[in-house]
Amino acid sequence: MVGKNNNIRTIETNLTKRYKAYKSGKRWIYASLASIALGAGLLLGGNASAYADTATQTDTTPIEATSVNAKTSADASTTTNKVAVNTGNSTKADTGTATVNTANKPAADHSDATTSSASDLNLNTTPKSAANNDAQSAVTQTPTTVQTPQTKGQAPESEATSTAPQTQTNQPNSDVPAPVSRTQAAVSDQQFKTAQTYTAALVPQDLKTSQMATTADATLSLSSPAVGYGSNAKSPLTATLKVTAKAGDVYVIYIPANTPVFAYSSVQPLSSTVGTTVVSQHASGAAFTITNTFKIDAVISQEIQFNLANNYGATDVMADVGKTVTKTIDWSANGVKQPPVTFTQTIKPTINLTPVVMTYPNQENIPEVVPDTNYVFSMNVNEANGVLDNGYQSGRVNRGDNFGGSTITIPVPAGFKLDEGNTQKINEFSDKTTITQPGGAGSVLIINVPAGSGAENWEAQGGYRLVGSFEMPQPATDTVYTADGATTFSQTMNADGDQLTGSVAPWTVKILGVNTGGSSVGNGVAGTTAQASKTSLLLDSDPTDDPSFLSSFGFYLDSVTDTSGAKITITIPNGLDATGIQTPASAVNAQVYLPGTTSYQYTLTLADGTTEAGSVNAGEKVTAADGSAIRKVVLTPNYLAPGANTSRTGNLDPNKTPAAPYQRFIVEGQLAHRYDDGRAVKSGDKLTSTITLGFANETQPQKGATSTITQTVVDAVALAIGYMQEDSTTPGVQTAGHLAVQGGEYGQISKQIFEPTYYFVIPTATTVTNVTAKSGAKISTFKADDGHTVVKIDYSGTGITVNTDEAASLGQINLANNPDALPGGYPYLMYIVSPTTSLSNTIKVADKTYTDGNPDAVLMQGGTGDWQIVTASSFYNTALAKGNTNSDPVTHGTSDDQGSATLTFYDNVVYTSLAEDAKNSNAEVAINLPTIGQNGSQYTFNLTGPIKVPTHYTVVSGTGAPMDATVLYSTDFQKVTGDETTPDTTGYVSASEVTDWSKVRSVIVKVNGIKANTATGRIELTGTTAQPFNQQAGKTGNLQTAFYGNGAKVSLGSDNASIKITGTSTIKARYHYVDASGQDQYVYLDDLSQTLTDNTDEFKNDYPTQPAGFSAKDQSLLPAGYQLVTDAAGNVTPKIIDGTGDGAAKFGTVTQAFYDGDFVQYDLVDQASAQLEYVDDDNNGTVVGTPKTVTGVTSGSINWNTNDLPAYYTLSKGQAASGTYTLTAEPGQKIQIHLTHIVDHSQQTTTRTIHYVVADSSYRGTVPVDKVQTITWAVSTDEVTGQGVATAQNLYAMQTTPALAGYTPNVSEVPQKNYGAVSVADLPAAGSNDVTVTYTAAKQAATVEYVDDDHDGAIVGTPTTLTGTTNGTANWDTANQIPANYALAKGQAASGIYTFTVEPHQLIQIHLVHQLATGTATTTRTITYVMANGDQSKTPSPVVETMNWKTVVDKVTGISYAAPLNNYAAVPNPVITGYTPHSTVKQLTEGPMLTSQLSKLNMNVTVLYTADKQTVAITYVNTKTNQPIKTIVVTGKTDDPIVVPDLPGYTLDRSGDPTSFEPGLTKFNVPATPNEGSGNTGGGSDNTGTGTTTTPGDPDTGTTPDNPGGTTTPGNPDTTTTPGEPGTAIIPDNPDVVTTVDNTGTAVAPETPATSQSEGQGVAAGSQTSGGNVQTESTAKGFATADVSTEQVPAQAGLAVTTSTTAKTSGQVNDSKTNSGKLPQTNERNDQAAGLSLLGLVTGMLSLFGVKRRKHDNG
Repeated sequence: MVGKNNNIRTIETNLTKRYKAYKSGKRWIYASLASIALGAGLLLGGNASAYADTATQTDTTPIEATSVNAKTSADASTTTNKVAVNTGNSTKADTGTATVNTANKPAADHSDATTSSASDLNLNTTPKSAANNDAQSAVTQTPTTVQTPQTKGQAPESEATSTAPQTQTNQPNSDVPAPVSRTQAAVSDQQFKTAQTYTAALVPQDLKTSQMATTADATLSLSSPAVGYGSNAKSPLTATLKVTAKAGDVYVIYIPANTPVFAYSSVQPLSSTVGTTVVSQHASGAAFTITNTFKIDAVISQEIQFNLANNYGATDVMADVGKTVTKTIDWSANGVKQPPVTFTQTIKPTINLTPVVMTYPNQENIPEVVPDTNYVFSMNVNEANGVLDNGYQSGRVNRGDNFGGSTITIPVPAGFKLDEGNTQKINEFSDKTTITQPGGAGSVLIINVPAGSGAENWEAQGGYRLVGSFEMPQPATDTVYTADGATTFSQTMNADGDQLTGSVAPWTVKILGVNTGGSSVGNGVAGTTAQASKTSLLLDSDPTDDPSFLSSFGFYLDSVTDTSGAKITITIPNGLDATGIQTPASAVNAQVYLPGTTSYQYTLTLADGTTEAGSVNAGEKVTAADGSAIRKVVLTPNYLAPGANTSRTGNLDPNKTPAAPYQRFIVEGQLAHRYDDGRAVKSGDKLTSTITLGFANETQPQKGATSTITQTVVDAVALAIGYMQEDSTTPGVQTAGHLAVQGGEYGQISKQIFEPTYYFVIPTATTVTNVTAKSGAKISTFKADDGHTVVKIDYSGTGITVNTDEAASLGQINLANNPDALPGGYPYLMYIVSPTTSLSNTIKVADKTYTDGNPDAVLMQGGTGDWQIVTASSFYNTALAKGNTNSDPVTHGTSDDQGSATLTFYDNVVYTSLAEDAKNSNAEVAINLPTIGQNGSQYTFNLTGPIKVPTHYTVVSGTGAPMDATVLYSTDFQKVTGDETTPDTTGYVSASEVTDWSKVRSVIVKVNGIKANTATGRIELTGTTAQPFNQQAGKTGNLQTAFYGNGAKVSLGSDNASIKITGTSTIKARYHYVDASGQDQYVYLDDLSQTLTDNTDEFKNDYPTQPAGFSAKDQSLLPAGYQLVTDAAGNVTPKIIDGTGDGAAKFGTVTQAFYDGDFVQYDLVDQASAQLEYVDDDNNGTVVGTPKTVTGVTSGSINWNTNDLPAYYTLSKGQAASGTYTLTAEPGQKIQIHLTHIVDHSQQTTTRTIHYVVADSSYRGTVPVDKVQTITWAVSTDEVTGQGVATAQNLYAMQTTPALAGYTPNVSEVPQKNYGAVSVADLPAAGSNDVTVTYTAAKQAATVEYVDDDHDGAIVGTPTTLTGTTNGTANWDTANQIPANYALAKGQAASGIYTFTVEPHQLIQIHLVHQLATGTATTTRTITYVMANGDQSKTPSPVVETMNWKTVVDKVTGISYAAPLNNYAAVPNPVITGYTPHSTVKQLTEGPMLTSQLSKLNMNVTVLYTADKQTVAITYVNTKTNQPIKTIVVTGKTDDPIVVPDLPGYTLDRSGDPTSFEPGLTKFNVPATPNEGSGNTGGGSDNTGTGTTTTPGDPDTGTTPDNPGGTTTPGNPDTTTTPGEPGTAIIPDNPDVVTTVDNTGTAVAPETPATSQSEGQGVAAGSQTSGGNVQTESTAKGFATADVSTEQVPAQAGLAVTTSTTAKTSGQVNDSKTNSGKLPQTNERNDQAAGLSLLGLVTGMLSLFGVKRRKHDNG
């Protein structure tokens, strides 16, 4: 601020901080214009004010918005719209006052502005529901002058309450206003220029002190420092301006643009005497400007009121939601800006989410649901817009807060699927809201409410409805399902992105169990509703009084499942002629939920007792076949969904025919005049209608429902309604409003009132300006005893029946506010007298002087209230006047120069103040009477006696305290210079000293001790003109007053009271004549009458001077036998007749009052006549033509002529064409003219046309051309009679008929015809001789035959024959004609129309094809998997492939074909670890074939698996030394058992041995514990390279290998077996025989070769057989193929032999350290036999005990 203040000191223009506003979309962007303002100020010398809001940070709870700084906004519009002033109630609460003294104060620095974007203003909104605002008049029909419309649906608000004022003042203000000089000379030229600049630009102007010095001071204060949420501010918010003003001062207040929180309402205007108050608005939605311009010096207090909104009101998206912003009221005095007044505004929305609950059916009635059935659920947001508090919540997202859009996310219970279509329908969104389930059934619901969408409380739209079902199997028992998360809400409140968020408990639902029963299914819970169109039915014969329908009914049904047995019974009473019952439509919307209800079965019972049954579609009407009255209808809907319901409330207008889609059952018809038994329906009868909802098979009878309505029969009763509209509450406004008759629908029975009389008791603060009524009404005014003016509009005796809907045209009293009216309420009353029509109005008149003494008057509805007068506090006087045409005093009166000469002037001193402790005031008024040459007066007004001063003060309620006044009179004028503070009383005397009242020229009235809000009352000055009153028309007398208040300088009235004397004179025109009896008679010529303004208009002689100069209307008014008196030249002369005896008018002079009633007269005289007629000498002297009357004066001569000779006549021989005739006094004079007929000679022709037609519409050939024959006639014609004779000059010749191939004419020739002479009338008429020759077609035949397109067109079946005529048609049809097993070929019609030709052998071929019977067939390929050996449990399941075939049978040939629809696909062999398949199943594709060949494709395929070879190394480990003893290698097939041989001298731990060969098992260890005494306690193998093999049964016997200690390299020089190392396994050719390796490294093989399984039987491992062999069961369970063999060790007594069945494979070395390339040689086999036998013995013994499987050792 320092820098800025320095800048202010430097720049005389006092630049203030400004912002430049740029518009971007809907937003305003502001830029600081400090440098621009500096340059502009230097260049232009002026400032441009902008207005912006500042924001204050506000913290909110988590569920509410977090406020951030608001962005400024402005409206760039500069257009000014004038708005009339409206006033409101006063409050005394002042806070935050700014005080101003205009003496050289620097402009206040602020950045707040009073214009904003349109979103801050709620103009042009219409309430949805009528609600009064307590801050306004109590009468709802009383708008005030300047009032912004209320926000839509504004709910009631409370009155403002007083708070402690916080006022800063620079100078104390006197409690008693002291008016000072009103001369504009005291205001400098610069001040006027500044005010003019403001008026043009509406921008405050800064003035340099050197340019203007003013001593005015003022304060501006506010009743509350904050508005909006949490402010506790009471409506209205009041700004109070207190100012001591001088004449010419201009105070301008800049009101911020309306916001959803506050809206400018009204301002107390200056009284018309003090000055003017103008409210303007730059553009719709912009800020307001209040301009007070003072006419006089005055001290005033003015209130400006703002309506504070509550949450109920409607609004578009609001600005500053979730924020606290600062609003500023700027103001200026004479263009100088003053310190602003600020207040804060807060908008803080809140939500109160409700969980999802079921609505249809009602969850309280039906707590459980079933799957796969639609139900309607709902949830409410309950958002309060935060304008005032948390009240008036909207069920949906509040539109006003939805700046950036809102999202509601609803997790659903398991399986819920949204029915999006019906959900949209039932919500009836009018905005862009959507409800979706993007993820499908079971996924979350998304309610998306885009920015600007939503609803508000007043719209009563409820919450969001969700239609859907649960897709799941029905559980066995009642089960509660809960959504997996809470319902959440998120809303962007403002441009800063602040969020309003919230959540509510998850959605839960209980599903009815199959077995537990749960809620009873049954019929559910039903409800019904009934509504009468009118509870009173008018009994008369006027069909326009009948309601549009009789009644309406609704229902609802809460059930868990759908219902098909419901019965709806509507009973209609005797006395109502019900003609039809409209059914509700099958619909889903916000009012109706009837999905699937598409029809109704019905049974009607009629008035005569008969019944009718039928069905209608939903939405259609049920009527009786013959239109009889319906007494009962039973309706059975085809289906009712769970929760089905019609509209539950009627809300139908009884005066409008309901329109589709229908929401309820609507009974149509009217009140009957007689009951069914013939009795008359009478007034007072009560008629009851009923609806019942029941069920066909009642399982719960108590759940039905019944509703009734009763309608009463009444005679005609009307309702009289009054209406008051106050357009201005400002004193002195001429078009302040009116009282009027009101129409409309208010439940009245009739709107017709016969010959009413209306009485309007006018508020005493007003004056009637004019009255309107229907033609014929008698209008008058009178005074009631209490002084009220009453206007009477009387229709009695007129025969008029008024319709109350004609409203104001029946009577309207337009009013002006009296200039001297005190602020307050003034009662008005409106009464009616209805001598014939009954009225529902019941309040009788109390003061019968209001109704001209009529005691039968009753108060009209809305006919009482207070007329409000509101004005700023001030002290002034007002002068009024009353001429003989004024019913009440007005500022400018008028008198008719033809009326009373009495003239009355008034003066009234008015003192108003809002201060509770206002002091009394003293006043003096000097009154200069109208005098020619003084103050613009054109006549002199003389008092006829002393003036009348009221004895008591006047207050709003009437008479106040007694008043003491001093009155002085003078024969001189009071001289006023402008500096006086009291009138000069020199030469003034009291009334008792006045000797000649006509000499008085001025009056002084002194009144002391005037209390606030009091007036002296009207001081009356009565007199007349000094000159003859009736000569003063067009002249005006002006009364001048000088007001001296509380010692202040004199104040001259700005608008002098005056009386203008006016007058008109009417001069009528007329004919005058003397009738046969000698009496004067007059005929008035209205179009020649004139009404002229006295003393102004010239009375001109512009009247007709020739008979032809009169209008046709005036000429028609001449009496029969009379004519205008003319002079010799044929001219007429008007003359003036004095009609009143006060002197005759004169042409060419200025109209005078005595001209009124005079006449311009034309005299008439009687006349003679003769009739000129024409006679027909050719017709015995008959008079022809139109006789003509010629007129003239008796004995005078007239000229006649034959210019109008009748047509077709000529003068007879010797007849003159013209002549002269002398008139006599005899009646019936005739002038006859003789005529003869004119005869015409001519020629004429007639014709005979011979027409040739073919009686065949389808014939397209050439038809013979018509033959036209002509006769010529010679004709002689009498032109008068039109008769003539015609003679034929030739004849019609014979004509031979032309031949036409294929057709026969009805005649072979047309004969000739001859005529002689005939009268012209008998000439052959056109066409009368015409002849028509008709050709008819010959008979024809055609053969219909059937051809086989599938057999080269062979003819099949039996041909048929069609008959007809040429070009004729015959229908052919193949029905029942097509041979068996045939069908029509493609494109062949089944029937047709054949057109016959003239050709022979006509043929119709029908193309056929064979019928084909289609079918299907299947073949299969079964793939079986066989395990040749190994684990049979691993055998894969068979695979069955199906090949589908389409079969076609030719029904004619019987042959069937098949075509494949697919093929046998290749089937990959299943993978079985450790097994190998031996075949592959490949794809098999076939083509079409005979169906009989399909059997070959039913196939079986076998895939054989054999076990893979496996090798395992077994190492014996000495448990004592943990050293390996020896290793052996065993081989086998997958899943074959593994047998570990015993190790002599050791005890083996077999607990971990593997049981079978498995893929991946390559070796494992066997713990071996040396037996005691075996000598093996020291470890594994000896170090000598010598090992001992112990034979079972003889453990001490050892076998020495052939090569002890030797080194053997069998076939592989790279492999060395070192003696002393563990033995190396060598895989023999027979892998199933265990080969052991001793410690010398030599392998020992069995001597006996293996035997294949085909030679022996399988032996189970480890089992003994009686045959001496141990049998092993094949792993292929006995299945053997060429690829499988079984090798067996021969059995020895007492020994078990281990055998294996494996695929034949070559042996492999399975040890990584040894690669033996050969099997043992033949010379080695004997040496190995002993060891092998021992091994077999051990293996057999172990198998008896069941060797356990050892774990694999992969190490």
